[in-house]
Amino acid sequence: MRMNRSLWFLGTLALIGAVAFGQETQPSDESPAPAAKAPVAPAAKAPIPDAAALKKAGDLANDVYGKEISKAVNLEQKAALGKKLLQSGIDEPGDHAARYVLLGMAMDMAVQAADVDTAFAAVGEQVKGFEVDGLKLKADTLAKLERVRGADGTVLAEQCTRLIDEAIVADRYEVAKQVAERGIVLAKKTGDRGAFQAATARQQEVQAIETGHGQAQKALAILTTDSNNTAAYLTVGRFYCFAKGDWEKGVPMLANSSDKALKAVADMEVAKPTEPAKQVELADAWWDLAAKEKGRSQRRLREHAGEWYRKAQPRLTGVPKLKAGIRLEEIQRIAENSPVWTVIFRSDDPSIWNTNVNQGRSRFAIALSRVPNNVRFLRMACAGKSVIIPITKETLDKNNSGEGTVFWNGGARHAYNAVTLGVAYKDCVVGRGSILVCILPPVDWGGFGFGVRGWINDKQGYAWEGKEIDRTVFEIAVAPSITPEEGKQLLTDKDTRKGK
Repeated sequence: MRMNRSLWFLGTLALIGAVAFGQETQPSDESPAPAAKAPVAPAAKAPIPDAAALKKAGDLANDVYGKEISKAVNLEQKAALGKKLLQSGIDEPGDHAARYVLLGMAMDMAVQAADVDTAFAAVGEQVKGFEVDGLKLKADTLAKLERVRGADGTVLAEQCTRLIDEAIVADRYEVAKQVAERGIVLAKKTGDRGAFQAATARQQEVQAIETGHGQAQKALAILTTDSNNTAAYLTVGRFYCFAKGDWEKGVPMLANSSDKALKAVADMEVAKPTEPAKQVELADAWWDLAAKEKGRSQRRLREHAGEWYRKAQPRLTGVPKLKAGIRLEEIQRIAENSPVWTVIFRSDDPSIWNTNVNQGRSRFAIALSRVPNNVRFLRMACAGKSVIIPITKETLDKNNSGEGTVFWNGGARHAYNAVTLGVAYKDCVVGRGSILVCILPPVDWGGFGFGVRGWINDKQGYAWEGKEIDRTVFEIAVAPSITPEEGKQLLTDKDTRKGK
């Protein structure tokens, strides 16, 4: 089918880009610290080209790529063309209109291909070079991808979390609410009640912070005419410190507030203590105040107390040093025991398991030596589906098939030109169309993850519930605890429920 040039041009204009999210950075243990560099001023952004320039660039781009666009009919072809258009946009030297259009085309094609990585890379390049509303455009891109069949729900959920955080920092609550709503839609699609409850809680948190922001704005307005209004200072100070974690802005407000306890501790911090004993005294004071708060406010207070304990600790001795260490361990333990998953692998290439790789959202892994010691659960996920099994750090790189019906094969054994890695269970029927997730002669087992194609035994396979699926990105994450709802996904020896 030949593409209608005007329709293509309008579609391209509708798909404007946004800032790409940062990748998980996993610095090598052996890498030296980078040398300090003088700050570099960000490059000036270009205005969005006018309609005439965009039309001219669009016509030229359509002449060059129109045939390829019309021939790209399946997801693989669209994804490849999206990457090609993205590189063309990046390589475009000086024509702003051509660059803008090419990046828009790349995003358009990547969305059609359900290629989350390329879509956000394209919109990121646009925002980096042009004066556009990055937050709104990221949210719009997320909404488009959420509606495309085949987009990785797990990756999109992570994008939701990061974009909500970014929007809150910028006080862009209309964007935060839009993205939180998308998060709920994504959670519903997975059928995971725990994910749905978490997304709902996140939406409620956004609403609460927005309410606090509105109250803080009213209080700031009061302070413009009544600079001695201590109640207004309290409202603003609590919002900055307890809701947003912006202590630099919030502490001076609390120091002028009507709350005597908060004012006393804020006064201590405004004095900027440098002696370790005074720093510990300040940390203790924030810690004691945390006991009177709940939820997010309590967490913020404890985290801030931890900052002062860490400042003082190197120069402490005796009981004060021991006390600071105990408090810091408690802060760390609270953080680790929260039901938050740590991603240790995300790729369609099992050969990078147990290595340090950070080459984008779909090619990421960390060495298992860097995994927290307290992990107790492992989650294998793909395309919005997941299963959870018990695990320990010591068994992450082993095949523990002798320990029960359900087991983890983490040895990443290479056999028959394929790597086996994943969750396996002995009740899984192995037959034609199945994938062998674990090979232990004379018995072969299927399950969830990477394996050898059964009956062929010469090619890398991908499996869910032992059945072959298309090549896909699997995510492996670990956690010290799980929620009751997540417990319903737990595969055990007594219960080999299939992944939800």
